[in-house]
Amino acid sequence: GEEVAKGSDPLNPNSVPTITGDLDNDGDVDQNDLNILLTYRNQPASECPECDIDGDGIITVLDARKLVLLCTRPRCATE
Repeated sequence: GEEVAKGSDPLNPNSVPTITGDLDNDGDVDQNDLNILLTYRNQPASECPECDIDGDGIITVLDARKLVLLCTRPRCATE
């Protein structure tokens, strides 16, 4: 049989698994995602829930550090 990716909806052909840190939903984690996160720095997570990577309720430099660890390519390079 076929495997179903975690986070996807097998009944929805347009569904794709979400990638933690992929804030622009382009399939990778890179400098573009870090730039998005940094625009929300020191704001409540309600402003950008997916930016609150550590789940503490506020978007901080700690979230940025965690995002960098999730980068797809070395040095968070873009394609």
